[in-house]
Amino acid sequence: MTLRFAFFFIAATFGLACSAEAPPVEEPPQARATATSDAPEGPVSTTSATATPVEPTSAPVATATASATATASASAVADDGSINRIELRFQDASVPPPHHRSYTITVTPNQIRKVVDSYGNIVSDDAAKLEKADFDKLVTDLKKLGIKDGAGSSGGCTGGTGRSLKVFAGSKTVIDSSLESCGGKESGPLVKARAWMDAVEKKAPSGLPVKNQSNPGVIQ
Repeated sequence: MTLRFAFFFIAATFGLACSAEAPPVEEPPQARATATSDAPEGPVSTTSATATPVEPTSAPVATATASATATASASAVADDGSINRIELRFQDASVPPPHHRSYTITVTPNQIRKVVDSYGNIVSDDAAKLEKADFDKLVTDLKKLGIKDGAGSSGGCTGGTGRSLKVFAGSKTVIDSSLESCGGKESGPLVKARAWMDAVEKKAPSGLPVKNQSNPGVIQ
């Protein structure tokens, strides 16, 4: 009895020792690989998934091109040599201000304007529409006259009047001519344009009175 008990005691003790010292069982490499491949992937980068290359805008190029075109067009208008403005000036005699009336008529392809003054004080300022065809005819008729630059001489006469003409092509003055009229005689290269000047004056408006600047209720 004692021997059998001792045998069972020894066997139980040996089994516990083997169980305690047994190393942990590792999974086969294939099992680990399978588990790893089945594991869910980490979060996907939103930036890399959704970012798309941004194409450079063409607006600056278009703006630069438009500006260059506008500049080129403006230069062409100013430098093409065509007449675009005519200024005809009548200078009245030296008489008292209430009776003195000088005036300037400015003609462009779409307008004719007349400004009347008394020694620089504006008396009237009026404008009217002008057809381009009428402007072109004035230019053509003027060119036919071959007006030369230069001024007239009063020859010592006092109390006379004068006329002057300036013609512009862009910012360039192409004609600068005048005449003097005194004692019934006229002198100067502009004399030969007398009929042409009369035609310009007939197209000009009669003029609207300008109110007194210091007293708006008074018409000058």
